[in-house]
Amino acid sequence: MIIKQKKAFTLAELIVVLAVLAILAVLLIPKLISYVNQAKAASDLQTLSVLNTATKSYKLQSPDNNPFNNSNSTNTVLMQALVDNRYIQKAVTPRQEGASFKWFILDTEWVISFVNSVTGQEIIMGTGGHKGYIKGSYSGEYQEILIPSTIDGQIVTNIYQDVFNNKNLTSVEFADDSQIIRIHARAFANNDLTEIDLPDSLTRIDYGAFMGNDITKVTIGSGVYLEDKVFQNNNKFRDAYNAGGAGTYLYINGEWVKQ
Repeated sequence: MIIKQKKAFTLAELIVVLAVLAILAVLLIPKLISYVNQAKAASDLQTLSVLNTATKSYKLQSPDNNPFNNSNSTNTVLMQALVDNRYIQKAVTPRQEGASFKWFILDTEWVISFVNSVTGQEIIMGTGGHKGYIKGSYSGEYQEILIPSTIDGQIVTNIYQDVFNNKNLTSVEFADDSQIIRIHARAFANNDLTEIDLPDSLTRIDYGAFMGNDITKVTIGSGVYLEDKVFQNNNKFRDAYNAGGAGTYLYINGEWVKQ
């Protein structure tokens, strides 16, 4: 009886198989990582909701005697207070890498904080939607910067006070799909900016946000609320904008003139 041996794979066939597997890995692994990250983000937001619900209950039960009324209370102290008073079973931490739960006294709620180890910027996310606060103090080396629409997948909506104050910036641009709605006090003050093109999504600029620069050209959208001394140590720009509305303004002979 003749036994017929099965034909083995040739080297060329093995190479083809390995190449196909490599291509599949390149296509599928990023999607898998994305799904995992989305799951972690969803889990963190759910935990955040639990934290805020627990904190509201605690504050209602003890309106005058709780550490959340003390601005000096650390996040660790506040978390432990919820545990000790049996509002949560144990202290919790986010599943997302580089994130932490933080009591954000500005909005009196727990948020998720992401800190960029290179620039020192902090992005703040809350359960009420994508708050997207860039906080902290910029420590990057670049003098020409682009404010992205997202950081680590989180939508940027607010630039908090003093983040870029006195950082020798010469140029600031915003991403084309920017969703910035508010620039807080002194956010870009005391730099070397000469012009600024603000995103159409912007609805508010706080006190002195761009003061201390030599800005002579501003492009701004409609419906933006301006606090005092946004660009200079006076309110001439606000007066011109309130009269002229959206557009590009030039600073000529001590006055702002709409093009």
